[in-house]
Amino acid sequence: MEAMRLQVVAGPALGMAYRIVPGPQTIGRDEQADLVLPDPDVSRRHAQLSCDGETVTLADIGSTNGTFRNGDRIVAPVRLRPGDVIGCGRSRLAYVPEPEAGTSGAHPGDARRSPPAATGVPRVRFGRVMLVGGLVEAVGLLAAGVVTLVGKTALSTPLWLLTPVAAVVAGMVKAATEAAAGPAHAPAGGTRTNVRTGVPVWAAVLAVLLVIGVGGYGVAAGARYAIGWVTGDEPRTGGERLAAAPRSDRSGQVTVKVTSIANTRHFTKVTMAVTNGEDEPATLTLYANCVLSAGDVTLEADTFRSDWADTVPPGSTQKGVVTFAGHLPPGAATAQLSINRVFVFGRFGKDDSIVIRSIPLRAA
Repeated sequence: MEAMRLQVVAGPALGMAYRIVPGPQTIGRDEQADLVLPDPDVSRRHAQLSCDGETVTLADIGSTNGTFRNGDRIVAPVRLRPGDVIGCGRSRLAYVPEPEAGTSGAHPGDARRSPPAATGVPRVRFGRVMLVGGLVEAVGLLAAGVVTLVGKTALSTPLWLLTPVAAVVAGMVKAATEAAAGPAHAPAGGTRTNVRTGVPVWAAVLAVLLVIGVGGYGVAAGARYAIGWVTGDEPRTGGERLAAAPRSDRSGQVTVKVTSIANTRHFTKVTMAVTNGEDEPATLTLYANCVLSAGDVTLEADTFRSDWADTVPPGSTQKGVVTFAGHLPPGAATAQLSINRVFVFGRFGKDDSIVIRSIPLRAA
């Protein structure tokens, strides 16, 4: 029988060769195997070769991912023929004759020798790298959106930017682990058993920076803008517009005090405190009942975007933020806030409206 060997043509041990000797030889990741393959997808005891001096047979010995010959998974011992390619995990081993003495090639000696480092730029599974980064980005954006919706508060720009930063880090880590694990290859059951797949690690890193980093920043900024507009929970633009001490007005024993006026990108936010000195609950609805005006501009309260409880229990003070779509004129010196009707059960014959006039404003 012509002297034969197994030549690694793909996988983390690319370039190594293993001499086939008479008797059984185990293939596996374990250091005690006869033919050691440092491949994370190879079982500790993966397959076995048996050489009787005339023929060489291959058998799977309970591996997790299976053993393949020429792309077909083996379920029983098979006889090897020159040119056959064995698939174990990511590794591909060609069953070929020993080279003649004096020819170049990897030394086919002791199988337990550590394989030389693969030459060339490491290659990684591009799809997996981008999937990891994309998932982190999606989860981060979802979490930020939920916090904004449930907490009724506008997250700051740095907090939104944590999402693309975390996604870039996750993508980089995945690329590094892929590169450290060795080049990516076609699956064990594939037909292209000797063709390397994947992309160079530098290309994956560049894609992570551009697509997940720069693109992720754009997505985060867009999501922050959209969620802020839908909910009204946008960060302030400019400073406080209320230019003096809080202004107030009352209806009976119900007092409304304006404590803050501020602009966001699309809205005017008015913070108010309502004190109910009546013996019954007071109800101050917003829809078609509350307006803010200055000059010829009148803004109506937006019930959905406001953080406001309509009913104030007797003997209590309750604060809230009323959101008005739009802005007062930037140069307006004063404003007026009107609540057309304050309802208190059992109270009749009193002025039910509240009008806070001449609220001093700073220029926007």
